[in-house]
Amino acid sequence: MTAFDRAWAVIKAPYHGTTDDRLEEIMREGLKPQSPDMFSESGVWYSKTPKQAISFSKIRSEGYNN
Repeated sequence: MTAFDRAWAVIKAPYHGTTDDRLEEIMREGLKPQSPDMFSESGVWYSKTPKQAISFSKIRSEGYNN
């Protein structure tokens, strides 16, 4: 894989919104498939736009802080 191929892969990467308390673990271990509830399949959720990822992060942060 060339340097261009690696850079293009990063540019095409989807956006993943997360909370500050999860960031260090994600940076260390990567994204791991998880299930949001007992009825859903495990997966890694992402969006195609930064705005959607930021919105999700805010919703999750507010949900955890209540």
